[in-house]
Amino acid sequence: MQRRQALFLADYGLAAFKSYQHRDQLPIITGRADDQDSRYAKYSLDDAWRLRLHLDLIGNEPQSGVCGECGVSPAGAKAIVGNALSHSDGPLTIGDAFHAPADIWIGVIVYQETYGPDPIRFTEWFKGEMAGVNDQIANALTKHSADYPRSTLEPVRIVTVNASRAARFVVQRAREFHVPEIAEIEVARK
Repeated sequence: MQRRQALFLADYGLAAFKSYQHRDQLPIITGRADDQDSRYAKYSLDDAWRLRLHLDLIGNEPQSGVCGECGVSPAGAKAIVGNALSHSDGPLTIGDAFHAPADIWIGVIVYQETYGPDPIRFTEWFKGEMAGVNDQIANALTKHSADYPRSTLEPVRIVTVNASRAARFVVQRAREFHVPEIAEIEVARK
């Protein structure tokens, strides 16, 4: 599909897209055209979904006093989408997120390890049901205390986004406008 279609499916503004593309802050996989910056580059439903996830992480809420700026930076959103979707247990696709029996969330958990005067922070990517975040943290803390009993590890921050909700958003728009690529997701459902 063309860029304008992908942007419409994700409800993503063209000006924001161009700005983030220029700064290499988009989580999409382009390269299906000779010129990736061309408006004729080909995009997929997966690209539209990644754009929707990016937008949800950035936080596009209107400035109504309800945390309109609670999102992460565009570069941070790109990293979360790219790394969490390609998590070590296998990649997640729009079809996987759409057909999941329970909502699938992706994100990052930031930990701080303290041993001596200088604490160290590192990240661990997350992909799964929201209840799995607690399990992942508990496993990390248990493993860390067994491997490094003289240091402490604490979760500092968790940033997540609902990948299933974003998939439903894109699929619904694709259905409404009869985007041919939707057949791939409909076939996967059966």
